[in-house]
Amino acid sequence: MLLIIALLSMYVTYRLMTDYSKKNKAFLIRPFLSLVFVGIIFGLANYSINIAEKQTFDLANTIKKECHLKGKCPTKSYISEVGGYVTYPVIYTNKEEDFTLYLYQSLDLGKTYAAGINKPITIVKNQT
Repeated sequence: MLLIIALLSMYVTYRLMTDYSKKNKAFLIRPFLSLVFVGIIFGLANYSINIAEKQTFDLANTIKKECHLKGKCPTKSYISEVGGYVTYPVIYTNKEEDFTLYLYQSLDLGKTYAAGINKPITIVKNQT
């Protein structure tokens, strides 16, 4: 959607400045490079969140195995960071037989990974 709006904006700018563009052919270089830069930033953020989700799922599997071996989930509560170029916090909370991992992407966006000794890992996308 953002790309469509940006392309439409570039087209309107091009149409409004047609007379100027005949004199100076390089006037679209700056908007084009800005769009490329924004695309790279969004790509790196998407790459980082995909890595963070995989690392959080692997962490949930590790904790689930430890819960199964010991008969109860670890009592240590901790905050960890996962991700690639951008890091995201993961908060671990537990009860006797189950635990929850919260992966926060931003203030109102994230995922909850919940599991336990006899429970499979469930993933819930949180959005407010």
